[in-house]
Amino acid sequence: MTRTKMLSKYALGACLLLSIAGCAGKKGREGTASSAGGKTTFPIRYPGSEFLIDYEKYGEFRGAGTTEFQYVIKDHPGLIKASGEGVYPNIDWVKRDPLWEKADVKPAHLSHWKEEKDPARKFFMWTQAWEEWGVRQFFTAVTLNENGHTLQALKAFHATIVHFPKSASYSQDGKYVWYVAPAARQQIEIILAKNPALGLRFDGFDFDVQNGDDTDLRNDIIKVSPGKFTGEWVAKQNPEGYPAEDYIVETRDPETRKIPLTLEAPGEGIFIDYGKYGVFEGLGTAGYKYVIKDSAGLAKAVGEGIWPNTTGVRQNPLWNIMEESGWMKNSHWENVDFKAPTPMYFSWATAGEDPGRKLFYTAEALKYAGMIQNDMTLIAHAIKAYHAIMIHFPGTVMYAPEKAYLWYVANAAQSKILYLLEKYPALKAEYKDAFVFVENEYDIKPENDRVICNPGRFVKVVPKKEEKAAKGKKGKAAKAEAPEARPAQVAQRGKGEVQLRKFANGHWQMFVKDEPFTIQAVLYEPTTIGDSPHDFTLRNWQQVDVNKNGKADGPYDTWIDKNRNDRQDADEPAVGDFQMMKEMGVNAIRFYHMPKNKIEYDKEGMNKELLRDMYKSYGIRAIIGDLLGAYTVGSGADYAVGTDYRDPQQCANMKNIIRDLVMDNKDEPYVLMWLLGNENNMNNQYGGVNATKTLAGVYPEAYGRFLNDVAKMIHEIDPNHPVGIANLESQLIETYEKWAPEIDVLGINSYRGPEGFGNLFNYAHLRFDRPVVITEYGSDVLSVGKDAVKEDEKSQAEYHRNAWENIVYNSAFNGGAGNAIGGMIFEWVDEWWKSNKGPKEIHQYTKDSPMPFQDGWSSEEWLGLNGQGLGRHSPFLRQPREVCSYYKKAWNRSDAKEAKALASGRKKK
Repeated sequence: MTRTKMLSKYALGACLLLSIAGCAGKKGREGTASSAGGKTTFPIRYPGSEFLIDYEKYGEFRGAGTTEFQYVIKDHPGLIKASGEGVYPNIDWVKRDPLWEKADVKPAHLSHWKEEKDPARKFFMWTQAWEEWGVRQFFTAVTLNENGHTLQALKAFHATIVHFPKSASYSQDGKYVWYVAPAARQQIEIILAKNPALGLRFDGFDFDVQNGDDTDLRNDIIKVSPGKFTGEWVAKQNPEGYPAEDYIVETRDPETRKIPLTLEAPGEGIFIDYGKYGVFEGLGTAGYKYVIKDSAGLAKAVGEGIWPNTTGVRQNPLWNIMEESGWMKNSHWENVDFKAPTPMYFSWATAGEDPGRKLFYTAEALKYAGMIQNDMTLIAHAIKAYHAIMIHFPGTVMYAPEKAYLWYVANAAQSKILYLLEKYPALKAEYKDAFVFVENEYDIKPENDRVICNPGRFVKVVPKKEEKAAKGKKGKAAKAEAPEARPAQVAQRGKGEVQLRKFANGHWQMFVKDEPFTIQAVLYEPTTIGDSPHDFTLRNWQQVDVNKNGKADGPYDTWIDKNRNDRQDADEPAVGDFQMMKEMGVNAIRFYHMPKNKIEYDKEGMNKELLRDMYKSYGIRAIIGDLLGAYTVGSGADYAVGTDYRDPQQCANMKNIIRDLVMDNKDEPYVLMWLLGNENNMNNQYGGVNATKTLAGVYPEAYGRFLNDVAKMIHEIDPNHPVGIANLESQLIETYEKWAPEIDVLGINSYRGPEGFGNLFNYAHLRFDRPVVITEYGSDVLSVGKDAVKEDEKSQAEYHRNAWENIVYNSAFNGGAGNAIGGMIFEWVDEWWKSNKGPKEIHQYTKDSPMPFQDGWSSEEWLGLNGQGLGRHSPFLRQPREVCSYYKKAWNRSDAKEAKALASGRKKK
């Protein structure tokens, strides 16, 4: 078939689909579709640049005219701004458009092919359609064109070619395929022909397809040149790219933000006797409250900015400076800036805000000021402010963006106190007896919640060195003391080489071959770019052998791109992930087996020879997981409904798979433990990329009983390895304590932010007496800001450092809760399929869900310890990030004292 005939066929296919979809090709619409700067049927709030896009300004074209053609974005925010709403990669700004709410497209994602009379609604439906990305962009462009938005349509058609040159769609009868790129080129030519006043030409486009005569897209070999516009767009539109009223007018003096914070009335230290100024009622119950009897005395004791001292900050000389400099004119929410804690402190301490929220952000300002200035008075004042939340306002809630979830300020306050006391041992204080339990917390309806609180108290701690020094001064001989005796063992779970032992002080430790063992693990699912579970193309990493050398690619054939030039140089031999892990100090990997036919154990899927070699040659053990119905895997449930643990058949399906899995692997030397589920307790109404689709949270007793039944079965088959659960945060812990006592290890997936895990270990200790392992933790490396997108490796490494230090601090005999036995990092290497906001072959620079990471969001495709470069050498290329260097130090200390000092953060690095 000649290229001319092929392009005609693709254009014909586009025209037919346009007609079917009611998007174009109808008489009476041509004038509207082609009018340049003419009347539009609905306004666009964010039209983007007044000129057509100079793509070379924002990125780089690679391989034009070849099968390797790709456009790589370098300046993501700049391209978003220039593109305007509806033009890739600007996929979210439509939700800021005032017409968005009126259009009400959220329930109509699947109806974009139907005739829609409201043109704005049709536009929004196509921008959000669950459709192949190139097709989605093409019909968004069509809708823009037919409604008078000529420039935006030209940009959208060109974006279809630039970003999705190989996208295709089938005819309605499925008899032929048409590619969107040549169809988009044809639409561009039609618009330019009908609008000669534009003075534009579109040159350089080329599209060549081999094997294009059948309907099998996999056989097609495509070469693309994207083309470009020449000439000048003469009509003037919005030069800024978005309305002027979206700007915040800066009234604040930038120099004032640098002034160090000092307190005029700091009050007493941390050790305030609240019983002296009031009465505690209902401690440890839902009826808890603190009744102030001496308000003036308490205000003086706590100091300025801390409840009930609400006016003291105005006596601070810095107050007048901040007010005169304009910082008090803006909203206190606009002044949330941890790099400018002084104005933030005065803004929040005097805000007309809920007192619990007000205290929290006042405390945050104090904390950051203290850390920046290395001022223990400010750190202590921050701790008092956090404690005041526990005392007075334990029921205060905060919502995440778009009310995706809520969180209790008191829980966060307790976590902040624990973090600061761990980080600053010079404060010589320990926080005792505090807890906040919230019943029904996860339904996002605070009116249903019951908050059970004990605000806790501070006790003085005398470091052992000072105790020894004091004894020496009293004339006692200063002798080298013998190591302290370990508390007696009082309980044990497990009979084989892997055991969990509990000691008289309540602490837990894992032992392997009678030696203490701290889990230093990574989640391992090395995904070849282009594979995705969404379209069932994700292959088993234990079997993938792209280079056909008889070895699994990820474990044995990956190489380190040392200079990050995206090619394998002579000094970059294949080393394999297992060797990289060994050098980093990894002693276990977590992975899940996947059943075949959805409900059968896949014995061939477990590459035992590989796993045996992993343990024998690299010292790495396996934490083998079964999803236990998460994502409906193994249960046979309807995905739309989710796995139901009350259903006998679904439960039988899952038990049969687990029984076969354990029987087949229980005697293998690589097994460390069994892990059940993965965030099965997640709210079943959540619909994001990580939704687990079970009814565990709806029927917790049924889920708990089933867990217990499965764990008991595993113990009967294999008494030598413990059984854990991978829970999402702390929800349902009380359910496991009541209904699943057979569980040996409480595993928790937790992403609480850059200060570690807060009160998680303390909370778990009070609710379920089991050793705790963090089954997922980590942070993405991508920082998506207003003006720039960057890979922030330092912030990612700092997040990991604080997380691991917190795990070690809460391990046995280290000063914390004593129940931590290790952690599992999410994840070893970036997964390019997770965002769902673009093609799986392109690394998406997107904010996917609110998370306490460096930019406030999780970018799901960037959580790896290692990157895959530009993706051209997947699955072999690895680019280790800065965080790997940290773990090489923290996980490879031969001297136990050195390891403890490094992990506790008290040894200079």
